[in-house]
Amino acid sequence: MEINNIQSESIKRKLQKLQKLKKIKLSTLCKSLNAAIFFAIFLSSAIFVNLFEYINYCQIASCATMFIVFILMLHKMIGCSDHNFNDKV
Repeated sequence: MEINNIQSESIKRKLQKLQKLKKIKLSTLCKSLNAAIFFAIFLSSAIFVNLFEYINYCQIASCATMFIVFILMLHKMIGCSDHNFNDKV
């Protein structure tokens, strides 16, 4: 009986470590996606300001919008908006 308790405690500790590691990786991925969203918005704004006269406006708008929507969909699929990653890990 004692051996089973020791093994189950060991398994519980390993599972807790894996859950913490998963939370850290997901948190890092979400922060990277947040940075990509802001970068895409900044980049599309810079393109609108600087290249408005030289490139077709519709092409810029559609590419920038598709890129931002893709990142936002990826952000939602991963579940970044469903979790609070400000908790201590």
